[in-house]
Amino acid sequence: MKYSRLTNNSNFFLFYVSFSLFGYSLAAPLSEILSPDRESSPITILYRMFVLGGAFLYIFESVFISKKTFIDRQGKNIFLLFIFFWAIYTIRLFYDAIFQSNLLAENTISSYLTIGYLFVFIPALSLCRSFNEADLKYLFQISFYILFIGVLSSLCIATFQIYSEGYQVVERLTLERLSPIYLGRYSAVLFFLSFSLMQLQRSNKILILCGIFIGISGVLLSGSRGALIGTLFVLLINFLLKDKFKNLLLISLLLPIAAMLGIFLLSILIPDLNVFENYLSMGGEGDKSAQIRYQLYRGAFEQFSNYPVFGDLIVEREFKYYPHNQILEILMATGVFGFSFFAVLNILVFYKLKCLLREDKGKEGIVRLLMYLYVFYIFVGLFSGTIIGSIEYWYFVIIIAYTSINKEKFVEKENF
Repeated sequence: MKYSRLTNNSNFFLFYVSFSLFGYSLAAPLSEILSPDRESSPITILYRMFVLGGAFLYIFESVFISKKTFIDRQGKNIFLLFIFFWAIYTIRLFYDAIFQSNLLAENTISSYLTIGYLFVFIPALSLCRSFNEADLKYLFQISFYILFIGVLSSLCIATFQIYSEGYQVVERLTLERLSPIYLGRYSAVLFFLSFSLMQLQRSNKILILCGIFIGISGVLLSGSRGALIGTLFVLLINFLLKDKFKNLLLISLLLPIAAMLGIFLLSILIPDLNVFENYLSMGGEGDKSAQIRYQLYRGAFEQFSNYPVFGDLIVEREFKYYPHNQILEILMATGVFGFSFFAVLNILVFYKLKCLLREDKGKEGIVRLLMYLYVFYIFVGLFSGTIIGSIEYWYFVIIIAYTSINKEKFVEKENF
C-alpha cells in the first residue's frame, strides 16, 4: 500500500468506501458457512449496519469537522443533478404510495425506501469529499483484495455444494445469498482491477494473474449475461482507447486460457455443470428469464408511451416490479422530464472523466480504470437491477465528481 501516505483521505475511510462497495462479496460466502440455515444472516446484517453507520459518521465529519475538500465546476453540477434526480424519484415514490398504492406490490414502498435511500443514497452522500490519484490507487488496491477473497470463496463454496449435494443439472454457479448476477459483476470488477493493477505495480504479479483468472472464470461460470456482455464492451473500449497493442494481446491470450482451463477443470469435477447450454440458450424461447424480461420491457415501454412527460408508475404494472433495464425504468417512472436530468448527469460525468484523463499526465491508467468501472455499471444496468438500488453506479458518480488529479487544487472548504 505504497500510495497510502499520499492520499487526501484517511485509510479507514477508503477502506469503508471499498468495503461498502464490494464487502458483500465477503459477507455472502461467510454467511453460507456460518449460518446456512438461517433466513436472515447475522453477517449480512452486520455488513448493512457497518455501511449505514459509517455513512452517518462520515456525513457528520464532512459537514462539521473536515476542513479540506475540493470540487470543481463540473463536479458541482454533477452533484446538483444527482440531488435533483433523487428528488424527482422521491416525488414519484411518494405520489405512487399515496395515490396509486393499489397498483404496487405489498412491500414495494418499504423495499425502495430501505434499499434505495438507507443503503444507496445516504452512503453515497458520505463520499462527498476530495479524492486524488493516490486515493483512487489505494481504494482499488483494497477492492482487489476484498474481491479476490470474496469471489474465490464464493466459487469454491458453490462448487463444493454442487459436488457434495449431487445436483442434477446446473447451468450457473450461485449461493443462497449471492445471486449469479452479483457473482458475475463482482468477478468482472475483479478482472478489471487485476488487469489494471498488473500495469500499475511491479509486485504481487502472480497474485494479480490469479485475480485475472478467477475474475474471468467467475464471469463465465456465473452465467450472468449482463456481466459477460459488459466485460466484453469494456474490453472493446479499452482496445479503442489504448495506444499500445500489447495490452490487447495480453487479454487475447489470457481470456481464452482462463475460460477453457476453468470450465475444463470444473467439467471434470462436476459433470452436471453445463455452462455452455446456458449461454447457447441465451435469449431464446427456452430462456424463461429472458422471456419474462421481454414482457417487462414491453410493459415499461407502453407505460412510458402512454405517459411520456412525467412517467406513469415506479414499477411495471403487470409484474409490479422494476423492468430490469434502468433506462426503461427511468422513462417509465419519471418520463422525459426525469430522464433528461439523468442524461445530462451522465454527459457531465463523461466530460469530467475526459478532463481527468487530460490531467493524468502520469498516464498510469488509474483514471481509465475509474472510467471502465463507471461504464461497466451503466452497461449492466441495461440488463438487471433498479437505478436507485445501484450502489456501485452512484458511488462512482460521486467519486468522479469529487476527484481531482492536480494536488495543488485542494483548498480549504467553502460553503458548499
